[in-house]
Amino acid sequence: LLRLIRTLLNGWQKYKHHPQARIRKRFDFEVDGLRSSYAGAVWAMRKKYRHDRRLFVELSDLLTAIYREFGWKTRLIAIVVGMYLLVTMKREERRLARGWTIEPDCFYEKNKAALKFDQMPGIRPARMPEKEPWVGGHPSPSTPVEGCR
Repeated sequence: LLRLIRTLLNGWQKYKHHPQARIRKRFDFEVDGLRSSYAGAVWAMRKKYRHDRRLFVELSDLLTAIYREFGWKTRLIAIVVGMYLLVTMKREERRLARGWTIEPDCFYEKNKAALKFDQMPGIRPARMPEKEPWVGGHPSPSTPVEGCR
């Protein structure tokens, strides 16, 4: 998200004074989120990662550039939106730590040919793996089941 926002800001800074109105209008439309929700996201990320020195400096620089580019309204909106996003992120982390997930259980259906294939001698049908808890901030420990994509 950080790179996307930085790239969007760089594009705006490069093309905001372009001679063709069509291009100026397109970039003005695209950076609309930078003035509000994206600025709030950077504000929230900056607060969340305040102990990671490298990331904190990078986020601070980006937020300063956004404030410089879009002014005082963005500065005010970023704080309000950022506080909301920070609370939402913390709530989501607690839910994930308790084992909640938005991903559905993996399943697959078999047609008649596949059912006959499973009944052939020497063929073992695939079994579904046991569900493993997932803790936010770490890669999912689940291994993909062949046929589930």
